[in-house]
Amino acid sequence: MALRRIPTKMVVFPSERAHETNDCAVIALAHVAGISYAEAHAMFKLAGRKNREGTTNRVIRDACLAQGAIKRFHYWSKPARICDGDYASWWRRGSNLSPTLAKFLQQNPVGRFLVVKPGHAFAILDGVVYDNRSSAGARDRIEFSYQFR
Repeated sequence: MALRRIPTKMVVFPSERAHETNDCAVIALAHVAGISYAEAHAMFKLAGRKNREGTTNRVIRDACLAQGAIKRFHYWSKPARICDGDYASWWRRGSNLSPTLAKFLQQNPVGRFLVVKPGHAFAILDGVVYDNRSSAGARDRIEFSYQFR
């Protein structure tokens, strides 16, 4: 069964986000962990995020683990290059190649996930995408995700 339309709900925190930009990971963590935007913002600040700047993968990892993420999934989005002396080969890890959002939702119909695609983060709760902008498409490749209780 292929998903043609991804079930999506828009999430905004207008009063708490005063003058903040590039905070999709903060919004996603607040939603998936069930905490306020201010608490999620403070957690990211503690992990090293600067105001009005994007969030690095390391900072997302530290904030998610501090908030109690139970599992981390990392996927390869591109073939890896392996060098052995003069010999270089391209190969892919078939089972760990990054899934599309539609495939991820099929494989994980139930659960709470913070999901990261190139340049953007969003939350998935029980098969529904919660996003602060409508940029999550069915064919988007997922770089990594964190599962929460």
